Amino acid sequence: MKVTGIVIKGLGKGKKLGFPTLNLSPRHAPKKLKFGIYAAYVETPAGKFLGAVHYGPRPATAAPTSLEVYCIGLKKNLYGKRITIIIKKRLRSVRNFPTLAALKKQIQRDVVMARKNLKNAIILHGFGNSPSSFWYPYVKKQLEKRGYDVWVPHLPGSHHPTLKKWLPFVLQNGFFSDETIVIGHSAGAPLILSILEAISVTIQKAILVSGFMERLPGCANDLIKKTYRWGSIRRHAQKIICINSDNDPWGCDAKQGRKIAQAAKGRFILRRGEGHMGSTTFHQPYRKFPFLLKWL
Repeated sequence: MKVTGIVIKGLGKGKKLGFPTLNLSPRHAPKKLKFGIYAAYVETPAGKFLGAVHYGPRPATAAPTSLEVYCIGLKKNLYGKRITIIIKKRLRSVRNFPTLAALKKQIQRDVVMARKNLKNAIILHGFGNSPSSFWYPYVKKQLEKRGYDVWVPHLPGSHHPTLKKWLPFVLQNGFFSDETIVIGHSAGAPLILSILEAISVTIQKAILVSGFMERLPGCANDLIKKTYRWGSIRRHAQKIICINSDNDPWGCDAKQGRKIAQAAKGRFILRRGEGHMGSTTFHQPYRKFPFLLKWL
């Protein structure tokens, strides 16, 4: 469910407890939304955040019903600004607490639980492919079993990919936090480099499969930049892993993978005889990819 509204002033109780919240009028709450504490994504003018939502009465502070969200990492005052709360999972019911200290401890637990329930992954397909190509559905299913919210977008103009089309699309529609894993195959790999340059948070992990950073014959060269800000790329991923084969028919081979890993101070993994790890032209269906699961 989504809740959109203008941030209003609350009673300031959350701020006193060390968890300042953004308050919306309870009338914005969908009719189907039950009172409770929820894990949510929050879209704001200051960026996108993980959040813990309270909807209902506040018996511990004798306050009326509220709809408020604590955004993890938010530092700005957003009074009068429009935000959207994307509710993902109910964590618990609203309860009373004997003291404010007990309430504060519970809020701390709620924030930890919200983070655990808001792990997300993004899988970026290659040149001319779609979300149903090769191993993407397989990896999506495996990640979902591990509790990840997985987005496999159909990138616009996949047969004529350009950075001007792909990068804004992913930045606008994707969600990035320190619990995010981004996986890119083929043309999706250089796209990851530009994403890491552009975002302001440090994601958990970036995995580049059959990636390349130089212009190659027959490849999606409009996604390649002349120069990269490697310092920004390194800062915005806790781990960067490059997986390339020694016989990639498109040239996205071990040489390219090593160059990216060296510049990004990441880890390079060599696969022998695995080709492009998914290619229609070279008849590599590659419907499963159990090896990749070891690095997720």
